[in-house]
Amino acid sequence: MLDKLHALRIHGNKAAHGNQAFSRTALWLLREAYDLARWLHIQYGQGSTDSILPFQAPIHDSKDGVLVEGRERRQILEKLAAQEAQMEVLLGELDVARKMVATAEKKADEIQTLAMSR
Repeated sequence: MLDKLHALRIHGNKAAHGNQAFSRTALWLLREAYDLARWLHIQYGQGSTDSILPFQAPIHDSKDGVLVEGRERRQILEKLAAQEAQMEVLLGELDVARKMVATAEKKADEIQTLAMSR
């Protein structure tokens, strides 16, 4: 376990400080972190090996470099599309409200001008 901790520390520091990181190394470190978490769960969390799912490497999406499963990616994109649609509606409402405020201010100025001229 100590070797796994050292590997995570050493390679993590190298990547954090600008050294080139390879997906092969990241996948290996992810497996090391999984093994370490599994060991901690059994040793200190009173867990059993039966309650632990087997390690599954993430699928690499070469388009944007994000490690996600296909279904998870689709769900994220759907959620983002819904949020963008909601944002468009809110921006439209904001634009209408701004125009109403500008019209009201213009009318208030006209009323005040008329009141002073009488």
